[in-house]
Amino acid sequence: MMKYLLFVFVVLLTSCTDYDYRLSKLPNRELAYEELPKEVQASLSVSDYDSICFAINSKHLLMLVDTNDYNKYKYESVVFGPWIVYNIIIDIQKANVYRVEQGTPHPYIIYKDKLYLADDFNFILYHYKEVKYTEYELK
Repeated sequence: MMKYLLFVFVVLLTSCTDYDYRLSKLPNRELAYEELPKEVQASLSVSDYDSICFAINSKHLLMLVDTNDYNKYKYESVVFGPWIVYNIIIDIQKANVYRVEQGTPHPYIIYKDKLYLADDFNFILYHYKEVKYTEYELK
C-alpha cells in the first residue's frame, strides 16, 4: 500500500509544473567569449558587474544587459521546504516561464531575448574569457 501511495505522490509532484519551457528544450548553441555580442562581453567585465546586475531575490543572479528588459524579466526560485528545487525566469510581457535547473552557473545573462549561461562556476571573477557559453533563444 505504501508503495502505491509513494508512486501516486511522485507522479503528482512531477506532473505539476509552474513553467512553460525547460532550457534543454530551447534552441541553443555554444559560443566562445569572442562570439558573444559586444554588449554581453562588456557586461562580463568585473568593473562593470555591480552596475549592470539586477536581481529580485538575490544580487547577481539575473543580469539584464539592456535596461529596457528591467520591466520585462524577473527571477524567482522554486522551493520545497528549505531547498531550492530549480529557478525560473519569467518573461512578464509574454507570460512565458523558463526553468533553469538548480546547479546552473549564474549569473543568468539576458540580452535581446536570448539567455547566456556560462558552462563553469565562478567564471565572472576569474576567467570569463576562457569558458564556453550557451546561448538560448527565448520564445
